[in-house]
Amino acid sequence: DFYLSITSSGYKEKPDPSSLHFVMKTLLVLPEDTLYIGNSIEDAHLAKNAGVDFIHIDRNEYQFDLSEHAIATIRSLDDLFQTKID
Repeated sequence: DFYLSITSSGYKEKPDPSSLHFVMKTLLVLPEDTLYIGNSIEDAHLAKNAGVDFIHIDRNEYQFDLSEHAIATIRSLDDLFQTKID
């Protein structure tokens, strides 16, 4: 298990990718093997800035379309295991 809070770690806020780069480096994971799941445009930009794929979790919280940034859109984390991603 791994936990990182950017608010208490000294990393810059989204969409700065330094916190995600730290997590990938710590876990020895490459960007091409990483998925970032988020619900905001800041999440989409963080994923792009980090060079990782983005999955949009749409919970009807925001009034903008993230589909142009996402490789998939899901409604819940359960959907993640039922979604085919090419």
